[in-house]
Amino acid sequence: MSVAKALTTEESITTRERILRESSHLFAARGYYGSSTRDIAKAVGIRQPSLFHHFPTKQAIFQELLSYSLDDSAAVAEYLARAGGSPAARLYRFLVEDFRYLMDSPYDLRSIFTSDVLLDDEFEPWGQTADDLYVAVADIIRQAIAAGEFIEIEVSFARQAVSGLMLETIRERSLGEELPAQRPTRTADFMLRALLADRSRLGEIAAEACAIEGLPAYRDTE
Repeated sequence: MSVAKALTTEESITTRERILRESSHLFAARGYYGSSTRDIAKAVGIRQPSLFHHFPTKQAIFQELLSYSLDDSAAVAEYLARAGGSPAARLYRFLVEDFRYLMDSPYDLRSIFTSDVLLDDEFEPWGQTADDLYVAVADIIRQAIAAGEFIEIEVSFARQAVSGLMLETIRERSLGEELPAQRPTRTADFMLRALLADRSRLGEIAAEACAIEGLPAYRDTE
């Protein structure tokens, strides 16, 4: 461990986390380009030099939030798209895992999924990660249709329905609403009931989903 890391105090870790949380609220309310490092420092209650001690630029803050929001979700979705077994069960498991992650997030993620910032060159890697995430979810849905587990439906429509449920959960979290602990499984049940060709299989699919092993882990926040 480096001396710098060894000397990192709990206070500095807390300050860094506060910067991320306050930045996420500002980005959601004003947009990425409508928020300045001065605004962020004021919201956190620190001076700009203190903010730059933790993040050299506003871009670095947003990149950290992008990484938190997209990297792990994409890794899990891609793993499940390649896994064996029932694709319906794999979609169910993705929904449970990802909605649990969204519910536990300490950040306001509206700016990540509802803006065009990902089209900018400086955030191109995360734009690609978002595309990879959507492609993986669509692929699982396509596999389930081909296997006869899902009704015949436009894959893009079904994938967008998943995204819509995610955005609603993010919106509710941003308003400080206390979401029921059962939201992830209820969401998976809701989505699968809409897609399954044989709804009587829902319990069987949920059980198979729980048994899937080897998923990449979502990160913990500090």
